[in-house]
Amino acid sequence: MNLQAVYHEAKSQYAYAYDQKTLHIRLRTAKDDIENVVLIAGNTYDWSPTKEDPTVWEWNKENANVVNMKKEYTTELFDYWFAEIEPVQRRVRYAFVLQNGGEEILFTARKFINITKNDARKYDLIHYFNFPYINPEDLYTAPSWVKDTVWYQIFPERFANGQPENNLLGTIAWGSQEQVSNAMLFGGDLQGITDHLEYITDLGVTGIYFTPIFEAPTIHKYDTANYFKIDPAFGSNEAFKILVDEAHKRGLKVMLDAVFNHCGWNHPFWQDVVKNGKSSKYYDCFFIHADPVINFSCSEKGYPIITPVESMNLNYDTFAYEPTMPKWNTAHPLVREHLLSAAKYWIEEYDIDGWRLDVSNEVSHDFWRQFRKTVREVKPDLFILGENWDNSTPWLQGDQFDAVMNYELVYPIWL
Repeated sequence: MNLQAVYHEAKSQYAYAYDQKTLHIRLRTAKDDIENVVLIAGNTYDWSPTKEDPTVWEWNKENANVVNMKKEYTTELFDYWFAEIEPVQRRVRYAFVLQNGGEEILFTARKFINITKNDARKYDLIHYFNFPYINPEDLYTAPSWVKDTVWYQIFPERFANGQPENNLLGTIAWGSQEQVSNAMLFGGDLQGITDHLEYITDLGVTGIYFTPIFEAPTIHKYDTANYFKIDPAFGSNEAFKILVDEAHKRGLKVMLDAVFNHCGWNHPFWQDVVKNGKSSKYYDCFFIHADPVINFSCSEKGYPIITPVESMNLNYDTFAYEPTMPKWNTAHPLVREHLLSAAKYWIEEYDIDGWRLDVSNEVSHDFWRQFRKTVREVKPDLFILGENWDNSTPWLQGDQFDAVMNYELVYPIWL
């Protein structure tokens, strides 16, 4: 057997609580290398005196679950095995018996043990893997309504222009351009979306996911200046309230995009730092490494004038190397209070149904744990969706996100 290919990790995607009484156990082996895998699992504390000597106690192996694992799927290199068990008293010790050509190897947390000719060590519990206890509060739970939701993503500036009076200077007539660039304004707004809710529902959609709609100078709005205000080009807070109410009347859920990894250049916290440097009370709200904070030129209006090379030598952390997007220090009390207040505000005042979290994998787990507690106290069935580009198991342990944007699916589709 190719034992180097055998892999299992307790308390991970290979061993997790599916519900309050059920564990899912998985094992990886080399492709076509193992004929069968048997899972041995039993109560950690199920011990009793031996018949030979009452002063000697041993684990009651007769009460253990012995389960033939199912080969769940196969990749180019590996086989993956699966079993579902219901541990007595929600705790369990377990090990795997690998079988091939008459040979049996016991795979435990500490070692491989050949038990082909002598299985005396087959139930040596000290080496077994351990799932200590299924605590209900640790279970992964997502809102029940989400699994049946069909999301429709809207980039507001380019959906529909319902209030031309909100148009910014330079707004182009709808449909007037064949070649469109990111710099062009077409005047899309919240009223335009509200006017087309029937169209959206006729598509079979049951949820709307907005890209950012808070006040920001760019078209894309990923450089937030005010987390509590709808961008005037899109309308007003009142217009958003009407949109949500009308959407809910039609059975549509509403999810907003939260940019909590960084803010925009115009955010008042950052502008205070730009003007006052170390004397600003917000200085430590960002990751600043050297002074002066702004080590590049700015326009008369105070906006960065910087080359791509200069942007790679900033004195503060940003999203990527974008100088207009300084990265929040989400461990700082002022930042945490500010962002969590914004997260609550749009739930309490406007009854949104979900938050999509931009660049979520660059924000600390500690912040997201507090975020989840905060928003779920306001609305227990709020949906929390992270923008993660890679394996997201650490964020999906029941204490942070309900789901992530499945960018990983793009790669096998492309290939």
